[in-house]
Order: sequence, then structure tokens, then C-alpha cells
Amino acid sequence: MPNAMNSQNVRFNPVQGQVADFVLNHPTASPFKKNDISFHIGGQYLEDFSQKGIKDFVKGNDRKLSFEEVGAFIQSTATNAAELKGASFDLSDPELGLAKKDGINQKHIETGFVLETRSGQLPSQGVVFFDADAAKFPLKEAEVAVEDAKKEVKQAEKGFKKAEDKVDNAQYLRQRLVDFLGNDSPKDLAEYQSRVSDLETGVAELKTDKASYQAELSGLQASSPRATELKRVIRGVDLEISESTKTLDKAKENISSKQGPLSFMGIGNSLSELHERNTNLSSAQDTMQNARQQLDSARQKLTDAESLRARILSGKGIQQPAKPAEPVAPKPAEPTPAKPPVAQEPPAKPPVAPQPPVKPAPADDLVVIPNEPKPAPVAQKPPAQPPTPAPAQPPVAPPVAPPLSDDDNLYIIPGVGNSHNPVVIEGPGSQPAPVKPTPAQPAPVQPTQPAPAQPAPVQAPVATTPAKPVSSIGDGAVSKILYTVKRGDTLSSIAQTELGSWKRWPEIAKVNHDVIGTSNTHWIYPGQVLTMPPSQLRSAE
Repeated sequence: MPNAMNSQNVRFNPVQGQVADFVLNHPTASPFKKNDISFHIGGQYLEDFSQKGIKDFVKGNDRKLSFEEVGAFIQSTATNAAELKGASFDLSDPELGLAKKDGINQKHIETGFVLETRSGQLPSQGVVFFDADAAKFPLKEAEVAVEDAKKEVKQAEKGFKKAEDKVDNAQYLRQRLVDFLGNDSPKDLAEYQSRVSDLETGVAELKTDKASYQAELSGLQASSPRATELKRVIRGVDLEISESTKTLDKAKENISSKQGPLSFMGIGNSLSELHERNTNLSSAQDTMQNARQQLDSARQKLTDAESLRARILSGKGIQQPAKPAEPVAPKPAEPTPAKPPVAQEPPAKPPVAPQPPVKPAPADDLVVIPNEPKPAPVAQKPPAQPPTPAPAQPPVAPPVAPPLSDDDNLYIIPGVGNSHNPVVIEGPGSQPAPVKPTPAQPAPVQPTQPAPAQPAPVQAPVATTPAKPVSSIGDGAVSKILYTVKRGDTLSSIAQTELGSWKRWPEIAKVNHDVIGTSNTHWIYPGQVLTMPPSQLRSAE
């Protein structure tokens, strides 16, 4: 431990083991004798550091002190004696926490603590009467934190239980109303609300259009053709606004009208009440979710406080446990550039009957297909006389043709394989793998009389043209766009977002009749997947 006396705070490390009485009382080996440390109550100094001596000293000078806590303080001072050289402690100082009724016990002292003092730096020689201004006991603070966390958990549990009861009550009231209005009432409510939303949006757009037409009309002469046209348009818009408003009022009336056997007397329930209870249920569920989060947070705080207390009691102090060092991944070795293959002269082979050259297929016929099994070659009769062997020719490196497709790593080696099954290798971007030549097609059986020996012709490399990739979709074709319904969506809002105008919602309903039905209700629910009309798809960017 560094010299803590250079600052205002003096730290007493946890006691790891008891120092024997005979060591504390030794005239020269005692840590107190070596470091000029003394303990006193008033003008009386402690001389016997045995358990009995400490007990008698406390009873004879200050009965308010706990001799067990005094003994723990003496042991802690012995453990940290080198940093407390020249200090003289007044055991009756209340800041030391040695009284019986101050809330500090023996464990609080043994597990380490910090004293704040104004005594200043202790000299290397002489005695300084240690005056403690304040004390900090980490174990005591951890215990307080645990108790506070337990209270917080208990309070959070009560809040969560109360929120659960509210959710249960809201669900009960809503279900009672659904039972009265009918099982289809939630569906009817959603339908009317969707219709009201669509109509309100339509009326607002019509009023905006009317204002635009009126603004344009105000800047024209009354006798101009455009002014006459705008007046007719405005009259049509007014008529459409009037009709839409009537339909909107009717939809709202369907929501607020009473239902039940006494509805003609104004007694019963309405879909608007169901909407209110749905709102209450949603609010109660949100409150319960917040209460659950508060309970989880309180429980985590309690776990952390208990963990800190356990570390202090085990002598590990208040420091957080160190995280294990993350393993460092070894740096990958840099790849060694591949050396180009060195052409070597092939070994001498026995003479072979010359084969007619194979005419390569046109470049446009090159298609990569899976390898097909080849028929076994037909045995040929040996010629009567061995032909003159052709002179050995150095191998000609096949030229690298352009890539077969858009993949830069696929190339064709002309002259290897056949026109319907060319050999595909990896391009220069990676290590070339050895290519095994495909067996040539068997030649027709030659007659008994061998043809005059001719040197084997060297086939000239044939440039190949990469085959055009074939698209599985015709040119100009566009895939269908799907839309997943979210909470709060309506057909008109989807049409506005995806097709550019709310008025086109009937087109969506028509395309998706298998999802939302063919009736006039047009119900949609969160999670449904709708197909947008193909003729209205936006062009892909």
C-alpha cells in the first residue's frame, strides 16, 4: 500500500490474519514498537495487547466502547502499521466507530475502512495524535445499499401486482361488452373506424383541391374559358364534399348508436363504448409493461448490492472483478504470390497413330453444363507397320479467353474438353487448380492399310466468345410488390403511400379479394400481406 498519509484520506486494508498476542507485546518485534504507534483513552495508554489486556483496559477507562471492536481496530492497525508510523490513536474518538451503539461492528472494521484526518503528514520520527474527522466503512455502506434495494424491490412488486390487476379488470370489462354486442363487434368497430378515417382523409383532400381551384380562379377574368371550367369543377367538388360528409356522418352514427333490446329507448351499449374499453385495456397493458421494467431494474440493483457485499466480506474489497482479457486473434499470414508454371518438355511417348483434328464448335454454342459420362473407347487394331513418330513439340500454353459469364473468376480454356462441355477454371484472382483434360471422342476404326504417316498438326487456338447470361425473367418484367399491413393502416392510407392517391384503394381491394374478401367491408388486419396492382408499381431505382 502506498503511503496514504500524504493525503487527507488514510486507508486501512482488510485484515488477512490475526497477529499473535506475543508478537504485539514483543519489546522489539512488535509492529507498534517498530513504528512508534500507540493507543490511549484520555491519558491512559494501552500496554497489554492480549485479548484480556484489551478487555480490562476498555472496562477500566470507557465502558461505552466495545472491546471486540477495539481489538479489531488494533489488529487492523497492526496490518497497516508501516503506513501509520508515528500515529497515536484515541480509542474513544467517535469517528473510529468503536462504541457499542454506533452501528459499526467488528466485521465493518476487519473488512477495511477509510479515515479522513486533518493531522497532515506523519513525520518519520516523533508522535502525531491522530484526529479522525470522518470514517467510511464500505461493508456498512454495502449493507445499507442491500436494504434499500430490498425495499425498492418490494415496492416494485406491489406496483407490478397492481398493474396486473388493472389489466385483468380492463380485459374483463371489455369481454363483457363484446359478449353483449356480439363476437363480431370488434370487427365491426374496426370496419367503421377504417371507413371514418378514409372518409375524413377524402373530405380533407377535396377541401384542399377546392381551395386550390378557388385561388386559381381569383386570378382569372370571369369571362375566360378557364374561369368557366374552374367554376364547374368547384361545383362538382362541392357536391362530392357534401356526399362524402353525409357518408361520414352515417359511419360515425353507426359507431355511436345504441344496440340492444331497449336501444329504441336510448338504453344499451355502442361500438364507441367498445372503443373506449379497448383504449383503457391498451393503457393498462402499457402501465404493466413499465411496472415490469421497474421491477427488473430493482431486482438487478439488489443483485449488484449483494454481490458487492459478498466481495467485501471475502476480503476482495470494493473493486469490481476484472474482466478476462479478450483473446487476440493471430494475424493471418500474407499469401505468397503464386509463381507461373514453368513449361517442361514432356517425356517421350510411344508413337501413336495420328488423329484427325477435331473441329471446335462456334463460340456462340459454348454452354456450361454438368459433365456427362463418355462411352468407353473402342479398341483399334494396331497398324501393320509403325508410322514414323512426329517430332516432339513443346507444349503450347492455351490462351486465356474472356470470362464465360459476369463472374471474373470463370474462364474457358479452348481446345480442352468439347464444345458442349468446356472446362471452367478459376480466373487469375485465385490459385489455378490443375485441369485434367477431358478424354477425346473415339476416332472411327481405321482400315487395315495404314495411311501414310504425317506430322501431327498443331491446332491453332480458337478465340471463344462468352455466352450471354440468360435471365429467368423476361426483359421489362417487374416482380410484384408485397405490403405487410401494420397497426393503424387503412386501404386508403396504403393506396396513398404505395400508389400515390387514396382514391385508388378499390384497386388494392380487387387484387387482394382472396385475402380480405369480396364483401363491401374490406377488413384488413395487422400482419396481412397485400399485393399491389402490377400496373401501378413504381419503377425500380
